[in-house]
Amino acid sequence: RLKDAPLFLDHMQLIQKVIEDLKQDFGFLLIANCKPAHCRKTLPVSFEDPEDCEAGDLIFYEELEVDGSPSGRFPHLEIFIGGDSGTESLGSMPWNAHSRTKEMDGVQVFEDFRIAKENGKSFRVHCHSIQTWLLS
Repeated sequence: RLKDAPLFLDHMQLIQKVIEDLKQDFGFLLIANCKPAHCRKTLPVSFEDPEDCEAGDLIFYEELEVDGSPSGRFPHLEIFIGGDSGTESLGSMPWNAHSRTKEMDGVQVFEDFRIAKENGKSFRVHCHSIQTWLLS
């Protein structure tokens, strides 16, 4: 159920909408049922250090197993903005998905892309450059 949002785009719909709005610049659209893991595979240039990200790069969140090992599941992604803090991102989540939403639904700027452990889940951040898309 939406809370104070006239329209809700999930994280992948947000990325698709941005690409659709920039299709003249990008020269392509993502397939309608594109999943974060597939999207990530189309962006081979990644950064271990998020400080190497540039505005527009994508941040993929990999859920970690209880023991901290990688799961291969990527339930969320956001767009890196940087901003004044150097850690801002643009993303979309339901209001009750995480405390970062401050109980607001949908698309919003987050002060910090890093997600602390919450509800027993931990995440590893993978930053990927969109240069592959821009240069293709």
